[in-house]
Amino acid sequence: PEAPGGDGSGRLSPCPAAMLHLLNHINGHAQQPLGGRTLPVIEPATGQPYALLPDSDAADVDAAVRAAEAALPAWRRLPAEDRGRL
Repeated sequence: PEAPGGDGSGRLSPCPAAMLHLLNHINGHAQQPLGGRTLPVIEPATGQPYALLPDSDAADVDAAVRAAEAALPAWRRLPAEDRGRL
């Protein structure tokens, strides 16, 4: 992946190897976006990328909504005190 360089040239510079890769959290699991696309997170002071975050699309949202709907009945049955401990 590449992100805008911080030298004002408009050229792209490669992302560092130690890049933090963030994932979607759906149905209790960390996962890549279904479309496989990511976006760089840019450090404003340097203009350099330091992380990649999921560029989630409608398919990711649909998967998250389905997982939430499936989990809701059990969550509702869980006493508030127990939910508070999670």
